Amino acid sequence: MHDFRKKSNRKSTYCSQGIRTILALVKLVYNWSVATKKNPAAVALAKLRAASMTAAERQECARKGGLVGGKARAANLTPKRRREIARKAAAARWGKGKGNKKL
Repeated sequence: MHDFRKKSNRKSTYCSQGIRTILALVKLVYNWSVATKKNPAAVALAKLRAASMTAAERQECARKGGLVGGKARAANLTPKRRREIARKAAAARWGKGKGNKKL
């Protein structure tokens, strides 16, 4: 006997599609984080949090991270590298259009 009930063309429900999307995102983040040696769960959580934030909240969060990151970078710079950066900045700031030779 043939079953004449109408079959749905959808292969899954929206819920399972959402779960598959999240799993694909976690897999993508995991593969990326393995290469960069970051905690994949933390990266996935950060992406989910960022998706739920407003633009102002993301900007405030990035500002806080930038303030911390700048101090950490400065602490790790060698005096030689700091001098190189300062010379490059001074040349960019004061050497415009004057034909000054490089420091």
